[in-house]
Amino acid sequence: MYGVAGQQSYTYVSSTEAGSLDWTTGSNYAALGASEYGFQSNNQMTAIGDHYIKHYLSTNVNNGAEIIVDALGSTQVTDMCDGTWGTSFSFGEGCGCYTNAVIDTVGSGSFSLFADADNHIVTDTGITVTGGNYQVLSNFIGGFHFNDFALTGN
Repeated sequence: MYGVAGQQSYTYVSSTEAGSLDWTTGSNYAALGASEYGFQSNNQMTAIGDHYIKHYLSTNVNNGAEIIVDALGSTQVTDMCDGTWGTSFSFGEGCGCYTNAVIDTVGSGSFSLFADADNHIVTDTGITVTGGNYQVLSNFIGGFHFNDFALTGN
């Protein structure tokens, strides 16, 4: 199925000490994909110090997902694969290989995961949402770990 106009992938890393973004994305009129398998398997987004990391993917304004880390300390985000096609999207999913979607933060701050979809959202943690949104919000003092934030939506 061909992708609709408006597909987006956006990533931002800001830090007072050190930050990195090791990422590859490809697109054409049919789909948008970011497969890090074989390019950078782990820790595609990292930051140390007072930092802010945002990663967003959408097929249009009603279908998409994003993660936000706003913290003081160090964060490593692994997001093996994202993709859009038609009105469907996968965020952190395996794209044909194993899922590798992990966040590790040492320090204090906040974490947010948002997903919106017209029809359904299915998380790798076993949560299904029919026609709506899914949110995970966390404020932490000593650290934060999310072992599998991967999800799909349509």
